[in-house]
Amino acid sequence: MRLITNNWRLKLVALFIASTTWGVVAYAGNPVETKDVTRVAVQAGPPPNNWVIVNQLPTVTVAISGLHQSLVAFQSASLHATVDLARTRLGPNLLHVSVDNSDPRVAITAVEPASVDVVLDERDIVTKKVDLRFKNSPNNCCVAQNSKATVNPDLVRLSGPKSVLARALPYVQVDLSEAQTDVQQTLDVKLDAVDARAAPLVTIEPKQVQVSVPVTLVKRRAQAGLNETHVGQVAAGYSLNNIAFAPDVLTVEADPAILATVKTLDTPAINISGATGDIVQTVTVRPPAGVAIVGSAQVTVHFFITKNPDVQPSPSPSPSASPR
Repeated sequence: MRLITNNWRLKLVALFIASTTWGVVAYAGNPVETKDVTRVAVQAGPPPNNWVIVNQLPTVTVAISGLHQSLVAFQSASLHATVDLARTRLGPNLLHVSVDNSDPRVAITAVEPASVDVVLDERDIVTKKVDLRFKNSPNNCCVAQNSKATVNPDLVRLSGPKSVLARALPYVQVDLSEAQTDVQQTLDVKLDAVDARAAPLVTIEPKQVQVSVPVTLVKRRAQAGLNETHVGQVAAGYSLNNIAFAPDVLTVEADPAILATVKTLDTPAINISGATGDIVQTVTVRPPAGVAIVGSAQVTVHFFITKNPDVQPSPSPSPSASPR
């Protein structure tokens, strides 16, 4: 006991110095710091009176402080920012942001902004007609009877903020690209005049409708052969043995009644006057009125011309000997 009490003042001073020195060293290695946690989402509970929030709540920045190692290990999910809607009113409200922290190692020092705008609107239900819109065109063989198109059902029920429903226009868009027969599609109902932020606030019932668009055939396609025409004659002693086409058929398009009469197409006349060898010529075929050629109208015509074989004269019979 005497060993402990001897020079107790000196020992107390020594202990104080040692503790202070240790604290300074520890503090230097793990100091108290501050840190900003950005983009903390603000949550709101259910609005009163079945109202609905019509604006997007902003995020806030939360300033926290603590030892360096605590800040390094801190998870932003520990922060929960909320606003209380219990005493709100229709229209804009400026509400204080409360932030809870589930990590006891750090402390919240500031929230920016400290208050946020919350706009409330009445929830409403309306019934509106579905607008039918078209994009692209049918195949050029056909015509879409847009005026006879139908939507089933043609009325949908919209529920959501009253201010959004007042301007919302439900519609479907049918794609007629290259259609050759009646178009039957199941399409999602979309909303026009409503921005991407407000659209999720509106519920559409039903979400899909059946669309039918009659398509009338006005033209058909078929393949037509080729019929060459030429003028003049090959040189004397030569013959026109054969004619070939490349391609040998063309695809044509016309009204069904006209198309039934088109079996072959004539090529432009090619002059073969005095020819002593093959003639190869590329020409453009001109179809008759009301007929269109699908693709290229050019055809290569090949005239095969050969020399006639030489004809050897037959020997004259020897004269018979006259009787003497």
